Amino acid sequence: MSYYFNKLDKKIQKKIYQMKWENLRPIQEESIDKIQNTKDHLIISASTASGKTEAAFFPIVSEIINNKQEAGFQVIYVGPLKALINDQFNRIENLCEKCEIPIFKWHGDVSQVHKKEAKEKPNGILLITPESLESIFINHSSKLPILFNNLKYIVIDELHSFIGNERGAQLKSLILRLRLFNNDFRCVGLSATLGDINKAKEWLSENTGKKTQAIEDPTAKTKSLKIYGYENNLNLGEVTEEREEAIDRLVDDILFIFKDRTSLIFGNNKTKLEFFADAVISRAKKLKTSDNFRVHHGSLSKFERETVEAEVKSNKNFSVFCSSTLEMGIDIGSVSVIGQLDSPWSVNSLSQRWGRSGRKDGEKSILYMFLMETESTDSCSILDKLYLNFIKSIALIELLVKDKWIESPKIDKLHLSTFVHQILSVIAQFGGINAFNLYEILIVKGVFSNISKEIFIKTLKSLSTQDLIEQSKSGELFLGLKGEKIVRNFKFYSVFKDSEEIKVIYNSKVIGTIANGLGLTLGGYLILSGKRWKIIEIYENKEVIVEPSKGKKLPIFETSSFPETEKEIRDKMLQILKGFEKYSYLDKSATKMLNKARHYYSLIPKSEENLFKEGTSLIWFTWTSTSINLTLYAILTYFLKLNVTLKDEALILKEITKEELRNKLLEIDNNYPTALEIASIIPLKRIEKYDIFLTDELLSYSFAQNNLNLEDAKLCIKKLLKE
Repeated sequence: MSYYFNKLDKKIQKKIYQMKWENLRPIQEESIDKIQNTKDHLIISASTASGKTEAAFFPIVSEIINNKQEAGFQVIYVGPLKALINDQFNRIENLCEKCEIPIFKWHGDVSQVHKKEAKEKPNGILLITPESLESIFINHSSKLPILFNNLKYIVIDELHSFIGNERGAQLKSLILRLRLFNNDFRCVGLSATLGDINKAKEWLSENTGKKTQAIEDPTAKTKSLKIYGYENNLNLGEVTEEREEAIDRLVDDILFIFKDRTSLIFGNNKTKLEFFADAVISRAKKLKTSDNFRVHHGSLSKFERETVEAEVKSNKNFSVFCSSTLEMGIDIGSVSVIGQLDSPWSVNSLSQRWGRSGRKDGEKSILYMFLMETESTDSCSILDKLYLNFIKSIALIELLVKDKWIESPKIDKLHLSTFVHQILSVIAQFGGINAFNLYEILIVKGVFSNISKEIFIKTLKSLSTQDLIEQSKSGELFLGLKGEKIVRNFKFYSVFKDSEEIKVIYNSKVIGTIANGLGLTLGGYLILSGKRWKIIEIYENKEVIVEPSKGKKLPIFETSSFPETEKEIRDKMLQILKGFEKYSYLDKSATKMLNKARHYYSLIPKSEENLFKEGTSLIWFTWTSTSINLTLYAILTYFLKLNVTLKDEALILKEITKEELRNKLLEIDNNYPTALEIASIIPLKRIEKYDIFLTDELLSYSFAQNNLNLEDAKLCIKKLLKE
């Protein structure tokens, strides 16, 4: 063993020998050095199953092993998922079994008995979600100094999943609020997919008084990939002979590739996951082959999900149709291959999902992607002829594998919804607080440093007019009656919107939930958890009772937002369409689809590559990011009063000529509205959970900062005017 191995505590050394490790990995040695010899925060960025958890906990446990007499938790591990916390609890407990270090987990599924033990005898390591940490601040505020006064480290797993979103703003706010009791703890972030390590370091360091160092593992697993293309109408609600033929081919391919293997088959749409799971399971039964397909997504109950997780962890081979619930690093055993239905949302998502296979040394990461497009004909719109979802998938792969590019986190968002949440949380924690101290905690020394005094005051006024807060004559802020009611509800701990879904129950057990307002009827049918059900009772549109059936109907689930597509992805798509490169990972059908898309693009006259005339409409191919396209759409629609449809890669302008559009753009070229003026005229701005308590003016500030890109939109217009 190495020099760094000898720097670990003897009990940890013994554990490493028991694990039959012959040596430490480079990221583990470097982590030991950084944690033992600096006072900085640390980010450990390495591929899935590279030993990041051990890289953090080997030196951390070695440090705290002799401080067991100190009251309070010395380490907090924060995970984005309860299942991941459960998984890591067993892993860390196994690591510490000879160290006599207490380990506690705390989330919504942990019993009150175990939480009481953690509160009464706080020590060692606490594994927790951001929501449960929030509940401790509110419900056990008097114990905060005792619980966290001796805190040494906060380990943040799946760091990339927190940066740039409302949940990450909540977590970072709580971390900075912990500094009121302890100013010297360090943060260690773990991630397999960080697009811009410097931005991640900046996010972790903000207002902590410490620098952040980073360890990156340059080694990458060998990747294997195959894309299967399908050129038929796969509209799930429309029955045609071509559709049935396409589904048969796709189902046969999935059954052939994934039967008798341990694998994950990802999809972006839960309804489509249920559809194909049912189709594959039905085909397997018909062919009397192995029934090893399961379903796992966020609308299924905890019992259903954990049953699937346990099955996959067993020695049997199971393939799971899943959403992003299994994208994180939950250990479900050795996954041999990954499937992907349709294009992933982003390069980040592709990297996460692909990396779930080939966890053992020497194994490949194997991905099979199934891409479906409506077959194009000469009469189709140019947008349909270009197979843009298919082209996007190739672009994501090329950016990840060849260009080594992943989206950068956005760390400058104006998180006003989460700011409202944290205002209520701080007031609840202290019982009351004056506005100056609130400003110091959340803005001057907190995560909301990009919120001005003006916005701070306007936010307080907005909350006051709605009885969320009130102010005494002495200037102290308290929760209003409505604010108290909101904070007392257990749903307050989450900064995400509450679900309004209906429970589906069989034999007194919840199977999962479906969207409210589905139009359910007695005697109707459902597909859920890969099984077919008949509805036998409906209770006040909140619960439906089902029994097994042969009938089927696709469920509808509440939709969630999807990430912005960056300009780099659009650029790569255009490069692929214009190019001649062949991609060995495409099957025969996918290669044909690529050639057809390129053929139709080549027919576009050079003079119309950016502004294509189709009938009485103009198609403006911007090939740019979601935020720039949205800004252009808002300018054209709300200020120039044009009839515009927003598509991913283009804007469709109806009933207008090129000359008329040019004249309209010239009108505005020297007199653009500001981003705030654009945002103020957009009608639908209430996106996040607590936006309902903000004035339209405040929502406009937030929308302009988070969703618009005026300067680059101007460049797009100027480019078009020059042609």
